[in-house]
Amino acid sequence: MDWHPFTKEEAIDVCDDFEDLIGTKFHSDELGLLKIDNVAIGPFSEEDSKLFADNYIRTRDISEALGFYEGNDFDIFVFAYPVDDKEEICYIKIRLFVEANGVNYKFP
Repeated sequence: MDWHPFTKEEAIDVCDDFEDLIGTKFHSDELGLLKIDNVAIGPFSEEDSKLFADNYIRTRDISEALGFYEGNDFDIFVFAYPVDDKEEICYIKIRLFVEANGVNYKFP
């Protein structure tokens, strides 16, 4: 799928729309039942996304995880963990989450 990055303002708005997901559970075919730990804006590019996600998984602090990023292209991340292992954080970008879970949402 050919997705475009969000501006920071768009990303903040979308992230705000999905913050109610925090603490809810969903099923992943690969990982089983997961609980959402956080929904956050992060960098769009794959390289910066990976660094951001690794930073968040290590610190569990969005501001610290994003501290290195000086760009203008953003995406939204859903961080989750298996209900039986709070230490094993994984992530999925919001558009994949929406698609996989049948959420009806019109992105900017």
